Amino acid sequence: MEFTIITLCFKLYRLFCYIGWTIHKDIDEQRTNSLHFTLEMRMFAKNKIFQVVFFISSLIPITSIAQANPSITIELLSYEQKASSLDDVPYCEISYAITNNSWGTLYGIRVETEAYDDRGTKLDYYGLGGKYIDPFSGWFDSQVLIRKGDMKQLNNLEYSGMCNFIKNINAIEVAPEDCNARMMPEDGSCFDVLILRSSIDHISFQKK
Repeated sequence: MEFTIITLCFKLYRLFCYIGWTIHKDIDEQRTNSLHFTLEMRMFAKNKIFQVVFFISSLIPITSIAQANPSITIELLSYEQKASSLDDVPYCEISYAITNNSWGTLYGIRVETEAYDDRGTKLDYYGLGGKYIDPFSGWFDSQVLIRKGDMKQLNNLEYSGMCNFIKNINAIEVAPEDCNARMMPEDGSCFDVLILRSSIDHISFQKK
């Protein structure tokens, strides 16, 4: 069960009110049976407080805390200079890793990108889907999901030209139909939770 911050605070407020009432009720009952508010009564109150703290901590599972900050991390790892087998046109094949720490299991994501060289010229993408980061587009890839906490590495981001001239790669969009994650809220967005990194020294990677 997922808790929003507001709902959780309201539930905790009601819980404190109820526990406070029970403590006072128990204290009043003890006072009617004894003329003195002894050390034993104080220990009773402390035990009640300890029970409250323990109960509250059990209400907030680690998963609900993680879901408050969902993320999908994509990191550019390396590249390989290649040439078309048909006409020897050069193109750059870029490998990347995608790590899923979103709301739940990731069943689909396709990130549209664009690339620029060191002169600011926009590069053409290579192939049918070369401009898309898509971990589920492989013809012979049987993996159809990325579980929460898991990582998958691919090399299907491809741009025409020379690898060493590429300077910037921008993530432009993740269309709603290209985002499918378990437990994602109705107003959730894969693009909003993207974290982009680059381990390639001369290529930056960021949202546009």
